[in-house]
Amino acid sequence: MYYKLIQGKNIIGIIASIDFRKYQEKHKRILFADEETGQFVEYKEKYYRDDWLRALPEATVRTDYAAIVRIEFEEYSALAEAFLAEEEIEIPEEPAEEPTPEPQTEDPDVTLEFVKEAKIKQMSRICEETIKRGFDVTLSDGKPHHFSLELEDQLKIQALALKAQSGDQMLYWHPDGELCTFYSAADVMKIYGELERIQTMQTTYFNSLKYYINSLQTIEDVSAIAYGTPIPEQFQSEVLRYLLTQGGTT
Repeated sequence: MYYKLIQGKNIIGIIASIDFRKYQEKHKRILFADEETGQFVEYKEKYYRDDWLRALPEATVRTDYAAIVRIEFEEYSALAEAFLAEEEIEIPEEPAEEPTPEPQTEDPDVTLEFVKEAKIKQMSRICEETIKRGFDVTLSDGKPHHFSLELEDQLKIQALALKAQSGDQMLYWHPDGELCTFYSAADVMKIYGELERIQTMQTTYFNSLKYYINSLQTIEDVSAIAYGTPIPEQFQSEVLRYLLTQGGTT
């Protein structure tokens, strides 16, 4: 899904479904969301909300008001080009009388291949962000902990796993929003196992999704694809089919 942000008479930005956010009160952090659960959206490191989004408690996240209006991919692409050219975009005044409609012509730049390329780039970005969001895992203390997977986090966890396998006892890291903690080798390997699971599942799913997108024959079918869309079995890799039989999900 694509949207434009409107303030007054100006369109100030464009976003996609991945730009919806929500605030997690428990851990005091901002999470990715969708249209149904989102409380605000992120655009150029600023947050905006509209009245139709879910309520956001005061004194949590500072937002500006903007009308968030769903648009088609064609309008999204045109606006993206305008913003790239640093053009100021105003909302046209409503005409006094309904003008005579002009014959519709297709935009020659919006081809099937163009839409496929844009969709694959969007899905790749969502795949990366899904991995970075990390995972929740219950360790030997019996409590759930959340670990984000930014690149630095991934490298640190991988290094800890190597230390654990070599018998090193100085194994310390920190879950999100918690103090640095010493872990047993078993806990480190459990954390590392979750890291491998989410990386493998998401990258394998995206690989098959890309293959599926390239097989589609209409712009409408490509535009309808969302991250998490079930992939027909004939377009699933052997590895993805195995992971799905083991309970893997996107």
